[in-house]
Amino acid sequence: MANQIRRPQRRTLFLVYIGLIALLILTAVGAYVPMGGTPYVLLAFGVSAAKTALIAFFFMEIHYHNGITRIFAGAGLVWLALLFVLTFSDYLTRHWRF
Repeated sequence: MANQIRRPQRRTLFLVYIGLIALLILTAVGAYVPMGGTPYVLLAFGVSAAKTALIAFFFMEIHYHNGITRIFAGAGLVWLALLFVLTFSDYLTRHWRF
């Protein structure tokens, strides 16, 4: 039974669920606090990254897999970041006329 996959305990999944609900509440409260543009964007991206990490590590069970699965998950994130950077660089370099 050397290759038996470990599954998260029910308590761990419940705590992750509570964490996701807390981050959802933080997002909703942050939308109504007048912070300006940049601090709100940083808060939103930070909360979004935390939610994504919790979902990927525990609900998608990447935390319990071997190295090659983690490498491909990381490569997917790098590819997604590259697509965002290229899209936003195109968007920011255009001269829009209104």
